[in-house]
Amino acid sequence: ALASMPDRASMFGCILCFCFCWLSAALATGTCSWESNTGYTFDFSSLHKGNGYWSPPASAQDPTSSLFVNVCGSVKGAPQFCNTLKGSPGYRVFQIGETEACEELGLVQDSNWQLLNPSKPKEGVILTYGFGQGEEGPRQSLVYEMKCDCSAGIGSPVIKSCPRIVQAGQVGSCRLQWNTKAACPYTCSSSWGWTFIIVYVACAAAYVSLGMYYNVQKKSIPFGLEACPHIEFWRDLPSLVKEGVTFMILTVRGEAPRPRMHDTL
Repeated sequence: ALASMPDRASMFGCILCFCFCWLSAALATGTCSWESNTGYTFDFSSLHKGNGYWSPPASAQDPTSSLFVNVCGSVKGAPQFCNTLKGSPGYRVFQIGETEACEELGLVQDSNWQLLNPSKPKEGVILTYGFGQGEEGPRQSLVYEMKCDCSAGIGSPVIKSCPRIVQAGQVGSCRLQWNTKAACPYTCSSSWGWTFIIVYVACAAAYVSLGMYYNVQKKSIPFGLEACPHIEFWRDLPSLVKEGVTFMILTVRGEAPRPRMHDTL
């Protein structure tokens, strides 16, 4: 059994390497983050719609317009009459007489990040998608004002101001406000909770790996399930838990067996 340990160790190492590479690739896919000059990092990957868009409610100033916007990528699934070849992060659809028209809002490749409040970097960021250089016709940028709000969850964008641009050469900006936990440069969950989970997982991994190593090397137990530390205890654990729960239920009902009292001499 010991002679086959190197082969099993090599296979186990390959499996771990594969899992690590797969996890690294998964984490690297679709990331969208920005680090400010103050050292704070913001991750907006959770706001990106891979096969869709965000559609903020129409504003009172322009109730006939509909917005289709995205973050960290272009809009997918915009109306067919919109020119999506440029890969815009936003489109505005509005009525002109009896027909519908479509207006681009910014360009993905022309993005700019800045802090919402430079003196208070934890308040959030401003993401601006410009209209690029040399664009002709009416040009409209798309501006997200993202405020840190842990209680809002992912949240959703709301139109702050988005005037319609109709004259050639005229420029403007469509501003959206977004209260979201993604705009917080820290985790919104309690830090002690994550610390406990990390320490617990690390201790459990060390317990299993060191225990198996000791049993294989010192006790000559074949590598496998039998080499797990305290294997008999873990096998009996389900029945012990079942007995404990049963005893607790009987105690609550008043049916638990009472210990015998010795007669007083």
